[in-house]
Amino acid sequence: MSKRIAALVVLPLFLAALAFSQSLTEAAKKEKERRESLKGRTVAVTTNADLGKVKKKPAVPLPAETPPPEGEREGQAAPGSARAESVEPPAAPPVQRYSSEPKTYGAPQPSQDNQADLESQWKRAKDYAELLDVRMLALRQQMDQAGSQPPKDQIQREMNALALKIQLALAEEKKAKDALDKAAASQTQKK
Repeated sequence: MSKRIAALVVLPLFLAALAFSQSLTEAAKKEKERRESLKGRTVAVTTNADLGKVKKKPAVPLPAETPPPEGEREGQAAPGSARAESVEPPAAPPVQRYSSEPKTYGAPQPSQDNQADLESQWKRAKDYAELLDVRMLALRQQMDQAGSQPPKDQIQREMNALALKIQLALAEEKKAKDALDKAAASQTQKK
């Protein structure tokens, strides 16, 4: 009985080993054929020195600006003048960034167009508050991952400043929502 059990255990292992050895030899033959087909090909090897020679280009190309008419550029002499100055390339357009300070919204008079403006202002204030919350979560994650004391202190200062901004943003969101609700209420009263 024990011989039968041993045979039942050993036989599948033997068959698996036999099947594995056949697939291993097939894989070796395929690899040999692949290497033979690659003979004679050259391979480009990139080193750190090669990477240092690469010219850096902007990730996003800026749209080409049309140059102003002759004589209107700063530092350029008017046409026909004897004095010739070097022309500097136009400055890159300023990059528009989101302000870290919340925007304040005035209390406009209620109207149909104004209600749409109030709703967009409320949505912007809400989005800004959510953006600040996401930034706070990122700072908390940085704080958890920071190992030494100086970065933790800096992160904590950023978190404190951000907490104040969040409070202001939430207050602005509440003001915008209240103004929107007030305008909606006045619209329903007029009807």
